[in-house]
Amino acid sequence: MKAAFLESSTLFSNALLNNLLPSHTYAYVSGGDPSVIPTLTYDELRDFHKKYYHPSNCRMFSYGSFPLISTLKFLNKEYLSEVPDGSDYAALSKVPSEVRWDSERKKSIPCKTEQSSTIAVASLCNDIRSVHETFAMSILNELLVGSKDSAFRTEILKSGIGTGYAPGTGYDAQTRDTFFSFGLSGLDPSDFDR
Repeated sequence: MKAAFLESSTLFSNALLNNLLPSHTYAYVSGGDPSVIPTLTYDELRDFHKKYYHPSNCRMFSYGSFPLISTLKFLNKEYLSEVPDGSDYAALSKVPSEVRWDSERKKSIPCKTEQSSTIAVASLCNDIRSVHETFAMSILNELLVGSKDSAFRTEILKSGIGTGYAPGTGYDAQTRDTFFSFGLSGLDPSDFDR
């Protein structure tokens, strides 16, 4: 896990998510903060798992060339039928919508690994459960930043302010509240306002 935070792009992406969605689960490092993990006791880990992890709040994926029905029967017999009702787990792991801010917020994250800087402007968008809006935003994302001929790439990158897109640029539909982020890397900090 420690190696994941050696890359400044990973640090940047993680900080963007943690600061954009600060009220609940997304405010934390999903795999655990490497500097804190060694302080976690086995009992704390076990209690956390027992409290939050249950088949009622998970998704199971399978792939390959095998009979689906017999696989589902196996999962039910060997795993799902043996666990208690999960109604309590659903309430514990519910992720509420992020409260929208009244004004902009700025956050600076120092990183000693690069000489240039990275900046991003991000905004919360729709609830991920809105299939129509999520689909429309995905199309808009392609038009704005998704290709070499997209609007932002042709106008902003040609300006020479930065050398490329910042990590996390684009529409992200992996969180309860989706968000759009646009950023540039390879900037001189004096160009941030520009």
